[in-house]
Amino acid sequence: QLAAAVSGATQVREGGAMEGRSIFARMAGVVDEFFAKRFYSIGSFVGRRPCVSVLLSLLFMLACAAGFSQFKSESRSNKLWIPQGTRAEQDATTYTQHFPPSSRFTNLILEAKAGGSILEKPALMEAMELHGKIEKVKFENTTLADICVKQPGMGHDCFIVSILGLWSYSAATLAADPNPKATLSAAGYAPENLERLLGGVTYANGGVTSARSMSMFYSMKLDEVLEGGDYVDRRGEGFEKELLEMLRCDEPACSGDMCACGYASDALSVYASSTRSFGDVFGGVISGDVGLINGAFFIMIIYLILNLGGLCHKVNSRAGLAVLCVASIVFAGIAGYGLGMWAQFAYTPVQSVLPFVLIGIGVDDSFVIMNALDRTDVSLPPQERIAQALSHAGVSIMVTSITDFVAFAISVSSALPALASFCMYAAFSVLMMLFFQVFMFSAFVTLDLRRVNANRIDCCFCLPRGLLCCPTKPKEEAAKAIEEGKKDPNQMCCCGPPAHTGGRIGVVLERVVAPQLVKKPVAAVVCVLFLGWFGICAWQANNLAVQDTERRFLPDDSYLLTTLKKNDEYFGSEGTSVNLLTLKGDYFASQKALAEVGVAMEKVAGVMPASSDAYRNWATSFRDACRNGQVSLTKDADGYATVETEYYAQLRAWLSTAGARYAADVKWASEDPQQGIKASRAVTELRSVNKMVAGQSTPDADQAVAAMDGLRAACDAQTELP
Repeated sequence: QLAAAVSGATQVREGGAMEGRSIFARMAGVVDEFFAKRFYSIGSFVGRRPCVSVLLSLLFMLACAAGFSQFKSESRSNKLWIPQGTRAEQDATTYTQHFPPSSRFTNLILEAKAGGSILEKPALMEAMELHGKIEKVKFENTTLADICVKQPGMGHDCFIVSILGLWSYSAATLAADPNPKATLSAAGYAPENLERLLGGVTYANGGVTSARSMSMFYSMKLDEVLEGGDYVDRRGEGFEKELLEMLRCDEPACSGDMCACGYASDALSVYASSTRSFGDVFGGVISGDVGLINGAFFIMIIYLILNLGGLCHKVNSRAGLAVLCVASIVFAGIAGYGLGMWAQFAYTPVQSVLPFVLIGIGVDDSFVIMNALDRTDVSLPPQERIAQALSHAGVSIMVTSITDFVAFAISVSSALPALASFCMYAAFSVLMMLFFQVFMFSAFVTLDLRRVNANRIDCCFCLPRGLLCCPTKPKEEAAKAIEEGKKDPNQMCCCGPPAHTGGRIGVVLERVVAPQLVKKPVAAVVCVLFLGWFGICAWQANNLAVQDTERRFLPDDSYLLTTLKKNDEYFGSEGTSVNLLTLKGDYFASQKALAEVGVAMEKVAGVMPASSDAYRNWATSFRDACRNGQVSLTKDADGYATVETEYYAQLRAWLSTAGARYAADVKWASEDPQQGIKASRAVTELRSVNKMVAGQSTPDADQAVAAMDGLRAACDAQTELP
């Protein structure tokens, strides 16, 4: 009987016997009939034992959810968006092993108000006053002096980059200077170096006459620990929070689309950014979107309720079933996430968009099942109706689910860890969606059919006669009323039964759209329009530029976005620092190659000259100290040490005294300098490869890649380095 029922249903769906059909059509029919029989059997089991099916599904979900015990998250961008196994990833890993991140920053751009010059003495005095307030900022007894990176010799014990260092960050010294512009001109800054400190500089007669803005860069110690897949620096973040609050960046003063920090000053506008700024602004945007996200889920649930059966009938509505549908989707998601964690894939921020995907897939599967159910004979018992519905709908949702699963599973091979992790979670979740739709949602449908047959109200099915305020009428009474042409007494007063099974959209599609589409001229025009649209889309996709710009996620009234714009305006021509890493080797034999590596790198197109302030090399500075007699050792005519033991001993002593600013650039193998150096670094800079896109300075990806390839080739050619 089972085989006959399914075979008959299949033949009706295929349109009759298979004679005259191609071999592929016959094979497809055989496969379709095979799976239809299997889903009919599953539907029969679920229809007879819905509670058992729900219980088994819940137990399976709990087994999968046990994978949450293996939960691990990852939000570090270098672990998510750098392709694994590439040279870039290997170089980054090697570098951070020897030189882990050790500092965080706060950068201020001070702009003179009313089109004035930042070099006027009142503006400089206010800038110095602001620096004094920054030195007094305190977080749990931690001040700037406690948290800053130490680098004496720039007018302050801390690593601060600003022209205020010319006056040793002393308001008294600045006040006593009768001509600050002359002091600045006498400092001997090369134009390209001065324009790292001042924006909108103008010159006359070989000296600086004015500037629109100045930069103040503070480097602070990084003291972070790994917590839940993310690094946390409580002291540094706390200090930056106090500093930004002192500047009143959380109360920006906006003029048009430009927002400065609310710091009160008659001469200056203050624009700030710090290590925590992006997180603060992103967090504010995301928290503001939580209500929208919840609203989106609510709208989807309402849409599901209305499309599964509406709210117009006391008995035939399916509001309760819609809620159970959402529950089955949630259980499927939990199971899918649990399997992903069992597979040891980290949870990343990208997974936060997956629930929307799963709701869309789950709701679509539910619609397919319910559509197949509504086409069955309502006089049949619930178990037979659900079996026939699954024999039709099960094959459809299985094909789409397997297709989605395979697509996501293939993408797990992506070199980007974030994408691979997302696709693994999505693949498991899609597979679980198929399982829970067939075994759990179908069981809920069976129970709902039993409720309808028992003539119980939808919202409170446990009450045989409904609510006191909304009682249900017996089926016989309702049928008699309908026979007499009266309104169904169980129909809600606010609305009537739909005139079309597809609703108003169904009416439009059937009576307006479909009759026109079957006309050949209309069909031809539609095809041409869609081909044209496809061509336009393909053309635009081909012209789509790949650019990396985080600022697209910042709100227009953010102080940080304005700071970035001001940085583009005044300092957009600054390049990108590049660290040149050397590992363990014979540093004594490589003295000359180490000292002259900057000369070799500057031959690469786009690299700043070794004579610029952007270049920093401990080996060059140590050689110069030896040449000038600042270091006492046996040396040749070029200033290079000729005795190995003296070289390592004197280098260690120099790095702890006169060369202290380079101490962090050399990693010794042990406390004994004669054991040699295990790693060192020099710093050079690539010229700016930025271009203006929609009024914003954006890195040119093609130029950046070409410059990096040139640097790598130059480094590979340095065979004399350690």
